Amino acid sequence: MSTKGQPRSTGREPSFAEKRQGDFWINALIGAVATFVIGALPLVQFLAPIGGGAVAGYLQNTGTGGGLKVGAVAGLIGSIPAILIGILVLGFFGIFGAAGAGAEGLLGGGLIGGFFLVFILIAVAISTAASAVGGAIGAMMAED
Repeated sequence: MSTKGQPRSTGREPSFAEKRQGDFWINALIGAVATFVIGALPLVQFLAPIGGGAVAGYLQNTGTGGGLKVGAVAGLIGSIPAILIGILVLGFFGIFGAAGAGAEGLLGGGLIGGFFLVFILIAVAISTAASAVGGAIGAMMAED
């Protein structure tokens, strides 16, 4: 017997997805891990942000808007490894640019580093957008 406003007990243990419903940051982190795992698989790396966002949106299960938000955050969290690698590469070009032939070496290292920084920012933006779309898809799948 249930009272108004409380869910009726079905006598079964809630599923993993039901336990995670509405747990925003945990779902975003799970989606980011899924992005990383899918990205490690050959031939499907380009689907990794969509897949990770879909996992996060499905677990969030708070409608399409909630799926978009958690998917985007999962994409940002999933981009952290790429950002860290980008920082290492920028540091590498900066060190060797400064050790190069004076001002020309510094300018060349700075140009390459700046190009790489723009590339990383564009990649993060695309990954975040794809994860948001995946989050909306996952949320729609959870509604069915």
